[in-house]
Amino acid sequence: MKRQITKVIKSQKTASWLLIAISVLALLLLYTGMSPFNDVFWWLMNACLFTLALSLAVCTLARLKIYMRCRAMKPLGSIIFHLGMVVVLLGFLANVLWGFKGDVFIPQGVMVKVPENMRVVKKGPLARSMPAYSVALDKLTYGRPNEHDKYRIRYAADVVFIDGAGQSRQQVRINYQAFFRGMYWKYGNSGYSVFLNIKEGDKVIVNDYANIATHGETAWYDTVPVTADLILEIRYYPDFTKAKNGKYLSNTIFPNNPVMDLTIIEKGRRLGPVLIPMAQSRSVGRFRVSFPRFRYWQIFDVGADPGRMLILAGCFATVAGLVWRVLLGEDTLPRMISKRL
Repeated sequence: MKRQITKVIKSQKTASWLLIAISVLALLLLYTGMSPFNDVFWWLMNACLFTLALSLAVCTLARLKIYMRCRAMKPLGSIIFHLGMVVVLLGFLANVLWGFKGDVFIPQGVMVKVPENMRVVKKGPLARSMPAYSVALDKLTYGRPNEHDKYRIRYAADVVFIDGAGQSRQQVRINYQAFFRGMYWKYGNSGYSVFLNIKEGDKVIVNDYANIATHGETAWYDTVPVTADLILEIRYYPDFTKAKNGKYLSNTIFPNNPVMDLTIIEKGRRLGPVLIPMAQSRSVGRFRVSFPRFRYWQIFDVGADPGRMLILAGCFATVAGLVWRVLLGEDTLPRMISKRL
């Protein structure tokens, strides 16, 4: 019975069916999004990954026994290749069990505390408690317009991490992440916040920033509730222009000519829309609205991947074993040794 189970686990058919199952589950995860079945597919895929790692480990041990018994170096490339695959899968397993993923929203010039202000998306069952520290988004820039693509950005964010041991200033760019206290920080999304001063006579209704959601790369709009009877509909144009058909749009993503399009909904009655350029004021119904400035906001993808070094080491071993086995040939090293002898 034990031999039969071992034979099934290490067979190529088992590995092939597991790879097919992992591929199907990965596609289901991609297309189900935030569906309630997403977590089920996630754990099923990780169970398949664990079983595949077990299958490869048993297969590698069997090859290693043959290698030790025959004292031949011929299957060594295959052994290294399989060991590398096992290490990679163990790295993924470590990320699932001990890792976590989340995101943090930080407006420019504001400091937030982690993990209090972090939204956890996924957390491994064995993940340790997250370290507590403060993070500030000191500066964010989109760079300069690209003449070939007016919406392409050269994003860069200067982030300051502060804990009891001191502070660390790092820069986050697209495909270039920061690391602090075992956690990675990378670009998630970004956009604009507009400062609004709304008065009704001498009474100040709003005197604060409103965060505007980013929709793709060419649209910034949001609905901001002030009270139960007062709602703001805001469209923001960083580089305002008016098309020939009369439609408002932003010429680029860069803040060359910031203009806000504001509609105030009071008890179901719509006031506006009214265009308000930055550093100017306009009347919207009986309200006086000023738009003195803007700032950026940033969503950082934050998490911990404790298995990343295992994955990296396993990838190197897999490539080395593959090169040895396919390009150089399994008998290359024995030939080299025999020549020297």
